[in-house]
Amino acid sequence: MKIKMMKLIQISIIVSLLFTSNVNSQLFFQSESFWNEKELLTVTMPDSIFIGMGIASVITEDGDFFYADNSSSTIMHFNINATFVKSFGRSGLGPGDIGDISDMQIVGDFIYLLDYSNGVIQIFDPFKGVYINSIIMKDRLSILSRFRIDENNNSITVFGFKDDNRKLVHKYDIDGDYIESQGEYIDFDKFMNNYSSRTQLSQMHYAENRDKIILTLGAPYRQYCYEKNSGKLIWEFEDSIIPKPWIDHIIIRPDYYQSKAYPNTYYSFIDDKFIHVYWIDADNLKSYIDSRSLTSGELVNRSEINFEMAPITFKTNTKGELTVITKSRENDNLYKIILNRNQ
Repeated sequence: MKIKMMKLIQISIIVSLLFTSNVNSQLFFQSESFWNEKELLTVTMPDSIFIGMGIASVITEDGDFFYADNSSSTIMHFNINATFVKSFGRSGLGPGDIGDISDMQIVGDFIYLLDYSNGVIQIFDPFKGVYINSIIMKDRLSILSRFRIDENNNSITVFGFKDDNRKLVHKYDIDGDYIESQGEYIDFDKFMNNYSSRTQLSQMHYAENRDKIILTLGAPYRQYCYEKNSGKLIWEFEDSIIPKPWIDHIIIRPDYYQSKAYPNTYYSFIDDKFIHVYWIDADNLKSYIDSRSLTSGELVNRSEINFEMAPITFKTNTKGELTVITKSRENDNLYKIILNRNQ
């Protein structure tokens, strides 16, 4: 019961961050940025289908995108013009059934769905909507876990909380069997070391290019850049703009635990020049995209986003364009936004 209550608390915090606002503008950026808005497409849906709550989406190389609707346990497919094509999936606990999707990735011809509530990675043919296979993860996954499928090494990396250690990067074989963990990025013994706090502080995400993998903690705002082939740490950087959440936002006593919504990073992506990080200042209802040096992590530009927009995923292309899938915090609209980089 305690674990279930904690899960409900965490979900309420995430929902309050992602889908609460009093701003009413359609512009994506509130300030000068590296990007100029080129096109904004509002998703076109049949009258009979409702877009529910979701925190995962993925964009294909051709411009189609998929959105994981956790309210209906379905995956929605939209074409390059943001028009609804189809949905697939169903709620349940069996092969091909969908619970709560925290991340999704397209590898080759298939889409991989990380279902943290069922502890499984479901594999579909995304364009046919046909179930292919399941990878049963041998460990419980935390809310907002992210993952990476490595085709070359035939392995899975999951980022987030694991029950039996303090590390946040966990490697599995392609069958879901645990191999090893790395990355003790938070000294839980120094600050707090109970299940609730470790789950709360395990949020992290990654971005990669041909040479580097950059890991970013949710809070505090720390980044670790590794050489892709050797795994050697190249640089690490911490931005104090996001305070350590256990100072003002998390209260823990022997018989009491409380976590308020706190500033947090949610997504990162790399283009040819920068590592970009999307983060939310929950205390002031503001959100930003930081553009940082690929060689040091130093801040180059900070652009404020219209807080009505709640970005879910980003994708860059060779033309210097950035595509963003974002949901409105004020209504149920889903948007596809294309931006041109001006720097």
